[in-house]
Amino acid sequence: MTDPEITATTAGPAPERETAQLTPEMIDARIAAEAYHQFPGTTMIVCLLTLTNGAYVTGGAAGIAADFDEATARRVAREAARSKIWALEGYLLRERQAAAAAAANGR
Repeated sequence: MTDPEITATTAGPAPERETAQLTPEMIDARIAAEAYHQFPGTTMIVCLLTLTNGAYVTGGAAGIAADFDEATARRVAREAARSKIWALEGYLLRERQAAAAAAANGR
């Protein structure tokens, strides 16, 4: 899976519009630690990513027992967890933009 470059744009007329981008590097910089757990007797692997602010996101992957590859399952589980950071960071970016717009308008 590849990361799309996500652009969040504030509302307003085009000349006053400010654009901020989240990049894959910014998302990766939010990850402080990662841990994996494989449930005994299964092919289910869960990835726990600890973010720099202390929050956690999880992702999971399970393979078919006949062709289970732990490295692939870990990669898929990590990507599933990492993809959740995009949504969290996008929300945070939009909150900051809304607060800045409100402050600029005296609200």
